[in-house]
Amino acid sequence: MRRNCFGFDLMIVDYVQLIEPREKRGGENRVQEIDSILKQLRAIAKQFNCAVLGFAQLKREVDSRSQKRPTKADFRESGGFEQGTAVMLGLYREDYYDKQTTQKGIFEVSVLKSRFSSDTNFV
Repeated sequence: MRRNCFGFDLMIVDYVQLIEPREKRGGENRVQEIDSILKQLRAIAKQFNCAVLGFAQLKREVDSRSQKRPTKADFRESGGFEQGTAVMLGLYREDYYDKQTTQKGIFEVSVLKSRFSSDTNFV
């Protein structure tokens, strides 16, 4: 019999960095804590046979550079995310940065990391 997330096939975590690890270990840095949190989320996904979608904050440095499209390194505590996720997506909206663009209301989704396929972009 299939167990799922309380009757749902998808669990969404808004802002992964706000989650505190179950157990605080002395000397552990935030990247290690994020890694621990992601392991716990993967365990939940496996136990309840559901997908887990987590949203994460980007570093502010994205706004200060010319190329605004997010990269893996732009995720706060990025080492934990790069190691602990199966898929990383980056969202980009041209009209957020350039009010004169003709690309209003359109956003790109970039596959920054995928254990299941190659990295790619789509609109």
